[in-house]
Amino acid sequence: MEGELLRSWCRAVFSTRAGLPLAVISAAVLALGCSNDGGTGPPPPAVDAGDPVDPVTLDPPTGLTGALGPGGFVALSWAPSPGASRYHVWRRTDADAGYEEVADSESTTALDDPSALATYHYAVTAATKDRLSGYSNEVEVVVPAAGAELTWPNADSQTNGDPWLRQHHDEVAELRPRVLVLLANNLDTPANVEAFATQAMAAFAEGSRYHGYQDPDATPQLVYELDKVADMRDDSVNDWPDDWPTVGAGESLTFVYEGLFSQEFAAHYGYPDPDDPSRFLGLCDLFERGIVNELWVAAPRYSGNPLGVYESKARVQVYDERMDATGVFDSCAANGCFEPGVAGLCNVSVRLMELATDRGTGCATHATGHGMEGLRRAIPYYSANSARFFNFDLIARHGLPMDSQYEQCDYSTAACWAYPDDHTLAKSPEGGATVGDFSFDEWGDGCGNVHFPPNAAQQYDYTGAFPVLSTCESYGQGNGPAGGDLQSPYSSDLVADYEALYGDCGGGWQIYMRQSIPGHGNGGTGEDGLPMKSWWPFLYY
Repeated sequence: MEGELLRSWCRAVFSTRAGLPLAVISAAVLALGCSNDGGTGPPPPAVDAGDPVDPVTLDPPTGLTGALGPGGFVALSWAPSPGASRYHVWRRTDADAGYEEVADSESTTALDDPSALATYHYAVTAATKDRLSGYSNEVEVVVPAAGAELTWPNADSQTNGDPWLRQHHDEVAELRPRVLVLLANNLDTPANVEAFATQAMAAFAEGSRYHGYQDPDATPQLVYELDKVADMRDDSVNDWPDDWPTVGAGESLTFVYEGLFSQEFAAHYGYPDPDDPSRFLGLCDLFERGIVNELWVAAPRYSGNPLGVYESKARVQVYDERMDATGVFDSCAANGCFEPGVAGLCNVSVRLMELATDRGTGCATHATGHGMEGLRRAIPYYSANSARFFNFDLIARHGLPMDSQYEQCDYSTAACWAYPDDHTLAKSPEGGATVGDFSFDEWGDGCGNVHFPPNAAQQYDYTGAFPVLSTCESYGQGNGPAGGDLQSPYSSDLVADYEALYGDCGGGWQIYMRQSIPGHGNGGTGEDGLPMKSWWPFLYY
């Protein structure tokens, strides 16, 4: 009863505030904890001593988000409150306790450095010299024990794009994504497909050992787990099952991605719906429930190309500069675009990969490498920090006539690029490139990309023996002259052992490039001046 009387009094104060002195309103807010919706809560902070307070005419900040960052800092950001000149950041460890002020900011961001393992609740208030807002929305951030290393998926988080992964990005030392392998090739066998998938997983794990080429004790950050092989082979006269989603015939026969997501296809995955035994879980169900994090498809070839997933495809959540999910999904954030259709409009990120059992495991790392390049479309932080690594954005960064070596370089045997010395990139006189003549003598501030190691003369040139400088082995470390990354010579000799183990499609280079990608605890510095995040968790945003 007492609480209801207080709420009624608060509503009366705010409904008649035009006729009340500011001191009365101030008393309602500061002493009794009134909020401008007529309810009560922890009192907002006082403004400068002696200043009148009018919490009604200053809107509280909105859109408060919080995430655990490098070094245990909590990074907070929010949308501005019109007219506000500063903001107060408040924290509590008990949702029923009062707040304590932990930061004061004139911008819409703040950092907090909690000293202990706990679940912290944050809110923000806006202020001017003589006005004060109510509280923003409250966010919760879990701060683990110092030095804690986490694994994902886990009991608290299994689904691609789960906010938990963003919040604990820097503590996740190991990713163990669950993979469903779909066998849709009547000429293959479950045993062969499982064995090949296991080999591919070993290659991915090796590639995620940060600087494994230098550190024999480096541990993998990406350790796939095989959920199962779903065998849909049948007695069809074709190399593919009769239920395989295709359209057309003859030379126009085409795989239809949407078919993978249809309810009619769900039985082939073989996951009964625990809520309705009469149906099977569809592909969106499997991703949205965190049962699987990737689908790998072993399909036959038709006219030389896979009659299934081509290399890697993804439909992923798009994020903004603050790493907040926008609700928009991008179906081109891998190796080109794909059309998921209405059935494929899942509510979480979806990753698909071609499992080419007739090739070497290097083709798997090659295929998903394109997925890592394409992911730049969806995550601004990753885009900003990976552009130089992949030797992208060359026009903006160096004024070159192409944005990357992929562009205006045909797929003939003629060289596109030449390297007159170990630090110069030029157009090759062989005519493989369609750009005008140029020579750039400061080459080597990045690493390379899936088709182009640092010394590649053309598409898929993985055998170049001429040493060319790169920052692969020091990317983001700032350990070179003038604070840049230290350059070192790259040639195919460096990756010969990897090529022997994980060959085909430039597999040796793919492993070396991946081991150069900033991983957990890389010690580098990002474009924002803060410790560089590992790039591997971004795959599951």
